[in-house]
Parts: sequence; structure tokens; C-alpha cells
Amino acid sequence: ATKKYVTGCGVEGMLSARDIVSKLSTLKLEEINNQDIQTELNRVFQPLQNNEKPILPDELELRMQKIMDDYAGGISSGYILNEQKLLKAKKYIKQLKEEANNLHANDFHELNKCHEVIDRLDVATVLIEHLLYRKETRWPIYQSRADYPNRDDKNWLKFVNSTYDLKSEQVKIIERPLEVLHAIPQTK
Repeated sequence: ATKKYVTGCGVEGMLSARDIVSKLSTLKLEEINNQDIQTELNRVFQPLQNNEKPILPDELELRMQKIMDDYAGGISSGYILNEQKLLKAKKYIKQLKEEANNLHANDFHELNKCHEVIDRLDVATVLIEHLLYRKETRWPIYQSRADYPNRDDKNWLKFVNSTYDLKSEQVKIIERPLEVLHAIPQTK
């Protein structure tokens, strides 16, 4: 199932990288506030301090995988999904993200696992939004929508990209025509 989203991620990465490189010369670096650094250090190491209602990263990861498998088109659902299931997945992943505030790490290895599972919850959030947005079955097994069983080139022969705002936890969907790849200068 990993290959399922690799090509889309590759395209988004390429577009993002080229956009960043084109803007590097115009960036003005700002002074970093020491309080911001301390806030970030506290956030990063918080799981080492959590002792109230502690959840280990492996437990949260298993629950996340079960939700994605059952409600977001995994193997247990025969890779078939629909809006009703996706809305449940969205709700349950949101609940797990709240529970992630109680992640506990006993050592630095588990601390790393805590941050990996937090990142994977963000990826799951974005993936669910993409699956909800595209109302067709473009590639059987990769996105088989029981509620939209046919391929719809008239409405969906395009890229569906997104941005994710960590603070608001909002996903903004961006449609791009296929021609966008031809407009980007190729590097050799």
C-alpha cells in the first residue's frame, strides 16, 4: 500500500522544492526569539514528562492503523471506501490527535516514536481529506469509492494537492491542471 501515494507525494515535493528555491534570494531572516526556542524544546521533550494518563507511542500507532485500515480503504475493507466511512475515520483520527497530547516516552527512542506517530496522524488527516475530496474511483485498489465507483475524467483529470496548517489543523485543497507539469522548467 506504500506505493499508493508515492507518486503524488513526489509531485508535491517537486513543486514545493522548486517554489522554495525560487524564493530563497528574497527571504529576509528574522531574529529568533529565545522564548520561541524554549517553547519548541518543551514541546519536543514533553512526552518524557507525561505521566498523567500516559499512552505509549506503539499503542497509539496501532489504533491509528486500525482506524485507517477499517475506515479509510485498508485491506480489512477490501480497499473500498465511502464518504460515511471516511467521515468516521476523520472523527476518530481527530480524537487520536487529542489523545496524542498524553503520549509518554520512557527514553529517547520512544520519544522519537512519539513524534513519528504525531507526524503520521497529520499525514492521515491530510490523506482522509484527499480521499473525501476526490469523488471518483480513479485507480481500483488505490482509491475505490463505493459511492463513486466510476472513473470521471471530465471532472477529475487533474492533480488534487493540499496545504496543511498545523496551528488550525485545517487542510486546504488545491486543484491543479495536469498541464502544470509542462510549465515547470525541467532540470538536467
